[in-house]
Amino acid sequence: MRNQYETMQRGEQQQADNTVDELMERLRELARRQEREAERQRRRARGQQSTQGGGAGQRALAEEAEEAARRLERLAREQNSPQMMDASRRLQEAADAMRRAAANDDNLGFAEAGAALDRLREVQERLEGEQRGRLERDIADQLRRANRLADEQREMRAEVSGLTELSDERPEEKMAALRELMEQKDQMEAEVADLEREIDSTSAEFRRDERDASRELQEAAAGIRDNKLKEKIRYSKGLIRSRPGDTANTFESEIGNDIEELAEQLAEAAGAVGESEGDRVADALDQTRDLMRSLESLDHRMWQEGQEGQQGQEGQQGQEGQQGQQGQQGQQGQQGQQGQQGQQGQQGQSGGQARADGRPGDGNAVGGSPFGGGYGYGDRRPGDANWEPGDIRQWSREYQQRGAEAQELRRLLNDEGFDVEDLDAIIQRMRELDDLRQYRDPEVIAGLQNFVLEELKRFEYRLRREIDEDEEDLFLAGNEEMPDRFRDMVEQYFRSLSESQ
Repeated sequence: MRNQYETMQRGEQQQADNTVDELMERLRELARRQEREAERQRRRARGQQSTQGGGAGQRALAEEAEEAARRLERLAREQNSPQMMDASRRLQEAADAMRRAAANDDNLGFAEAGAALDRLREVQERLEGEQRGRLERDIADQLRRANRLADEQREMRAEVSGLTELSDERPEEKMAALRELMEQKDQMEAEVADLEREIDSTSAEFRRDERDASRELQEAAAGIRDNKLKEKIRYSKGLIRSRPGDTANTFESEIGNDIEELAEQLAEAAGAVGESEGDRVADALDQTRDLMRSLESLDHRMWQEGQEGQQGQEGQQGQEGQQGQQGQQGQQGQQGQQGQQGQQGQQGQSGGQARADGRPGDGNAVGGSPFGGGYGYGDRRPGDANWEPGDIRQWSREYQQRGAEAQELRRLLNDEGFDVEDLDAIIQRMRELDDLRQYRDPEVIAGLQNFVLEELKRFEYRLRREIDEDEEDLFLAGNEEMPDRFRDMVEQYFRSLSESQ
């Protein structure tokens, strides 16, 4: 009855585990699709994509997320799991954010789409934690079963030893004891076989994410086979009948030693959970992806602010030019010439004193600030970025923070013996991005940003290859956050670097 009850319990738990695995796969797919939706939302917000029917895909994703949230909530109630209940609430929050994103085609919609993606990833992290907890639970259960087998074997050895003391004058009593021992042996053999299957299954399930623990489990299952534990238990039944005494007792001791060895190997597997190099490299991969997303978001905000600032500048220049033209018509060209000069003066002040070669001025004409109230290219590139000093200081601080995160990532990977030379080059360029002086020239900033992001994407790909992940393809489609006209700057920047060398 005990074995039947435990088998039923394990079957129910396996069904719950399978549901979690299915939900994890579903969430990975939802997250991939939500990334694409967030990108489309960004394009719509920037007017680069038609808004007709733009929210349909986001609404469809919201419905799927809500269905997954309901399944997760049911499972949380069945398992009485506060962690899964919290994950179901966050998944519902993701669905709500998706619906808000579908209702807005502006920057608010883009922000809601990003918030939904963040919630999906949080739910993934919580379910991954559930999976890690499952490994600890499964190994603990297997260790408990092995220890129980060891206790039963010690009792059985004492019973086998006592058979010789039973009087031949009472054969019925001796036969009853033998039958009971045979039944116990059959149950023990079946339990060892079932335990072997469970250990093999757990080892295979966590081979990628928990390499050390998986290897210890594999060795434990191999020990059952190498020691021929099941065969020994079966063979011992004949020894008890035919050769009771020292021979049977010695064989029972050997069986007990094999079971204790199994328990020791399972204890080592329990201690190896969370200690795998693969786990730490996987953590580094997550950190790398978080860093990429933060940098892409920062770059997007920078160029968006630069465009808005330039549009405001151009609007002011256009208004002054129109006034100058009206003055020229009213006063036979004299006032128009002055209006034209006033317009040129305004252009010169916006980026500092414009130079003859088209480079941005030093900006000292505006309140003594080295940034001159903004960055422009004068007459050379009328569509270039125009940044405010306060924004620049904020971006510099953010790049300092992202640089600290990259340094922590480097430390983690260096401790694992991972080649961090490429990451060193990325960190060096990030230091240049927190240098306020660099923001005098948007072309330099564009080049640095492009280098950092593209090299970080390649580095992410290397990490993914390291832990044999087969998720989404390499993010090498280019930095969509940067306006197309700045790509010419990037190419020119790197050409100038190569020429200077």
